Amino acid sequence: MGAARQDAGAPTPSSTSKPTPEAEARRIAAELGEFHVTEDFPFAVAGSVTSPWGVARVIRVEPARVLDVIGASEMAEQLRTLYGDGAIAGWTLLPLPESRTPLEHYQPAFKAIPQREGGARGYKQLTYAGFAYAEEVPARTREVRGHVSGSRSRRARRRRWRCPRSA
Repeated sequence: MGAARQDAGAPTPSSTSKPTPEAEARRIAAELGEFHVTEDFPFAVAGSVTSPWGVARVIRVEPARVLDVIGASEMAEQLRTLYGDGAIAGWTLLPLPESRTPLEHYQPAFKAIPQREGGARGYKQLTYAGFAYAEEVPARTREVRGHVSGSRSRRARRRRWRCPRSA
């Protein structure tokens, strides 16, 4: 009797509202302000794949109260606007160049790199981590780049990440 019946007050999946970009911006700022971001968890995630705004990843650039937003979704654009305009008190947005080059533009150049040097694998790792624009890659902290590469070696941490030059 009780197992088949759902509580009248419990929200159903269709009745739950998706968090707005403003709510996500406040939540992430509070979350990243409370603890030190470790290498095991370098990103805070805003939104979801089922959200009308999509998904974005946010990184705190320590030790300052500066946030960086990764992604090309509407959620990412809204978060950039909110943090950039100072709508979330005490936080600013990491400045990036005005022009942005989609990471896909560099996919042929990644494929041209020999597999033993990470070629296509490097592109896949960056896109899997949520990077959408080439300008986002060199702006990352060393800890985040090490997490994306999956490598903890000293040589990998020292290596400077760059998108390969396109033809």
